[in-house]
Amino acid sequence: MKTTLLLTLGIAIALSGFSQKNNDFTLVPRGSFTVKEGITPKTISVDNFWMSNEITNKEFRQFYNQIKNSPNDSIEWIDISSMKDGNMNKPKVIKEAYSNILGKLMSESAWKSIVEKGDYFTNPNYDNYPVVGVTWEGARYYCIWRTKEENKTNKGQNKAPKDYRLPTEYEWEYAMSYKDQASITPAKELHKVNQGDRNKLGLLNLEGNVTEWTISSGSNEKLAPKVVKGSSWKNDSKANQPELVLPNKGTDYIGFRVVCSTIENE
Repeated sequence: MKTTLLLTLGIAIALSGFSQKNNDFTLVPRGSFTVKEGITPKTISVDNFWMSNEITNKEFRQFYNQIKNSPNDSIEWIDISSMKDGNMNKPKVIKEAYSNILGKLMSESAWKSIVEKGDYFTNPNYDNYPVVGVTWEGARYYCIWRTKEENKTNKGQNKAPKDYRLPTEYEWEYAMSYKDQASITPAKELHKVNQGDRNKLGLLNLEGNVTEWTISSGSNEKLAPKVVKGSSWKNDSKANQPELVLPNKGTDYIGFRVVCSTIENE
């Protein structure tokens, strides 16, 4: 599954000095780039999307506490796989009680390797550090929850509806292609999400700090390992060499960021 970015990028706009932000999200403009899968080069086109920086402990803790404190509430989403083969009128809606998903969100043992007391996630001193120990399932649930909460808040305000999700592997690579340096040496310790190396769009820490979940899978199996991208405080894997990790596994070096196709006033 190794994918290599070629040096030639077909990008629709000039890179120099471009930046557009809204509510801590950065616009990644449509364009194209070339990847090499095996020995065959392929041009990938990517539409506009907005990307956040790394999700922080504080952001994820708001979600985690609501799930923990409201066990009788539920979360629901549309099973996109049910809409295949022309079955667009009867999408399957999945509903799951908060009490059933709490144990799927995180691996608490991951925090113990970062701080001696193991309170990395709960200590306010680390509020603005990237959340780690989150499973792929936990990151996906967070996206669904955040979509629901923000759309509920914005209801009746004539704002475009949000639909937060994890980036695809190609979206992540495309955002990474705007890197400002040919080579970045990741820091060997975790730091706040608003610190570190910034690419030409203004996105921070696409290399270094934490490796990141994507929505992409390593195969078509139902419980297939998911693709994580980038290097971290703990490893210096090259950004173009994906790692495959089981969706129910949380580690001390994997976090995530979210994307959205539409942001108000884009």
